[in-house]
Amino acid sequence: MLMLLWNVLKKFDLLSLDNEEEIISHLRRLSDDENYLLRDIIQAYQILQDCFQNITYQHLQLVKTVVEYSNVIEMMKKSDLYSTYGRRRFQELRDNLTTQFQLQE
Repeated sequence: MLMLLWNVLKKFDLLSLDNEEEIISHLRRLSDDENYLLRDIIQAYQILQDCFQNITYQHLQLVKTVVEYSNVIEMMKKSDLYSTYGRRRFQELRDNLTTQFQLQE
C-alpha cells in the first residue's frame, strides 16, 4: 500500500516543495523497512494526510486507476491520440471495430 501511495505522490507531485526531500526519504524508509515503530507510522500518516487533505474519494479512485494503468496511458500518449491525426486514427479504429461487431451479429 505504501508503494502505491508513493507512486501517487511522485506522479501527481502532491508534495510541497519546502520539505519534499525529507518527506520522500521518510516514506522511502517506511516502504523499504518492515520493522518500523509506531511513531514512524503516525508520522507517515500525518504526512499523507497533509498531502491528500483536499482530495475526495473520487479523486483517489482516479489517481489509483492512473497509477495502476500507467502503461496504457503511456501507450496512448505515444499513439498521439490527442492530436488531430491521432483522433482521426482513433475514430477509424473505432469505426472498423463497430463494423466488425455489427457483422458478427
